[in-house]
Amino acid sequence: VGGAMSDSQARPGSITLPRNPLLDGKAEAECDVINSAVRGAGIAALVRDITAKCVDDPSVSLGDMATFSMNGSFRFNNDVIVNKQTYYASETYLPDYDYWMPAQSTFSSYENASGSYSASLRASVSFPISKILSVISIDASSSWDKTPSYVNSELIHTQNFRPTLSVGYRSNFSRNFRLNVNGNGSYIHQTNTNGSKKDYFTEAIRGGFEINNILKLIYLGGNYTKTFSQGMANVPVNDNILDLNGGIRFGPRNNIDISFMIHDLLNRTRGFSTSMTEDYVSNRWTHNFGRYFMVTLAYSFNKR
Repeated sequence: VGGAMSDSQARPGSITLPRNPLLDGKAEAECDVINSAVRGAGIAALVRDITAKCVDDPSVSLGDMATFSMNGSFRFNNDVIVNKQTYYASETYLPDYDYWMPAQSTFSSYENASGSYSASLRASVSFPISKILSVISIDASSSWDKTPSYVNSELIHTQNFRPTLSVGYRSNFSRNFRLNVNGNGSYIHQTNTNGSKKDYFTEAIRGGFEINNILKLIYLGGNYTKTFSQGMANVPVNDNILDLNGGIRFGPRNNIDISFMIHDLLNRTRGFSTSMTEDYVSNRWTHNFGRYFMVTLAYSFNKR
């Protein structure tokens, strides 16, 4: 089947589609595959379909490239199995088991408890801004859960509510330089039927960059994350994490690659998390590896 190409085509049946700078690396790779598959086909209708996706054509509306997604989940368990422990200060007879419990002993059993559920809802949208050749993304989510447990012989329910908002920016104005920035914040509300309550905020700011083809040989990249929390008395959380990486490619076909990676350049060695249980609040500190680095040497035998 033959078809006439536009006047700019070198010959009928051969097409070369220009790049769209708003596409990320994955989409560009998909366009490369499509271009290779149809090159020489000369099917005008197929060319128009591909052009709508892959060509930087001013007539193609950028609004068509925006994406929106929404999803949710809900799970309910009416008879969740819960461990129950009962303490007896004095010797006590248990008629169901025909057994005398010694004084100052604990009897453990498993009971069925109702009221356990978890739910989540999430909506996200991303859209390009053609004037700055960048993509903006917004993500909003919320989660709820309720968990039954026993404190001695009393049934306690612990509830968590966590709404989160995230806003991100990703540049696509150059293949040799990429920049991304993301910020998110969460409000955590935790309660239980014992009357305990805990409210706090967590925030995080992340930024990263990639620079390629410096002197056609060198590449660099880095990521920085700052996290902090508010509302937790006597437990300050203010962490900074910086990762760097880079390398150089050389050789007859740039098939020799020497790269490095530095993790946690600022040497943050301690992490923190908090949660509410049936009868107490748990604050947990964890120790991390801290700063370390890696150097890698790679050789590609069949790189063209």
